[in-house]
Amino acid sequence: MNTAILIVALFGAFSVPAVAASSERFDDFSKQCGLSQDSKSRIFAAADGEHWKEYPSLDKIPERNIDWSEAGFLERNGQTVATEIDGVGQDFSDSSLYCFDDHGKLGRIEREFTTAWGWGYAETDTFKNETVSSHLERYFDTKTHAVIPRPADYNDVHDAMKLKIYTEVKELPFYNLM
Repeated sequence: MNTAILIVALFGAFSVPAVAASSERFDDFSKQCGLSQDSKSRIFAAADGEHWKEYPSLDKIPERNIDWSEAGFLERNGQTVATEIDGVGQDFSDSSLYCFDDHGKLGRIEREFTTAWGWGYAETDTFKNETVSSHLERYFDTKTHAVIPRPADYNDVHDAMKLKIYTEVKELPFYNLM
C-alpha cells in the first residue's frame, strides 16, 4: 500500500492551490523515484514551527505567526520514499525533493531556492554511498526561468541557501510520525 503524507508548518496564509502546484511537481519527481500515484494522503503540521501533529484536513491546521513555513510530502512504496520539504520566508522560498532507495538511503535531491529579488538557484545532486556522485546547478530568472550568472546579491542569502541533506530517511524531521 502506498501512503502520501503532507506535512505543513504554517505562517501567515498557506493556500490549497499552493499545495496543489507543489503536489504536481512532487508527482513528477516521485515517478522518477519509482513511485506510483495511487496514494492515500495524510496531513501533518508543526503549526508552532516545532511540534508535529496530524490533522484531518488543511483547514484544521491552526495558523501561527512564525518566520518560516515548511511543507513536505512523503510517499512510500515498499521502502522507497520521496519527500518534498518546502519553506517560505519573507525574502525567499526553498523547495527540496528527496528520493530515498529501498534501504532508506538518499539517492537524489532536486532543489529550487527563489528570492524576492527575481532570481533563483536550482541544484540536482545524485548520491552513491552517501556521497555526491553528480552535481548540477544553475541560477535563473524567476519569471522566465532563463539561466543567469550568479547574482551580485547572492552573498545576502548565501547562508539561507545551504541545503539540508538527510542521507537516510530516518533523519527526516518528521520520521517519527511515519
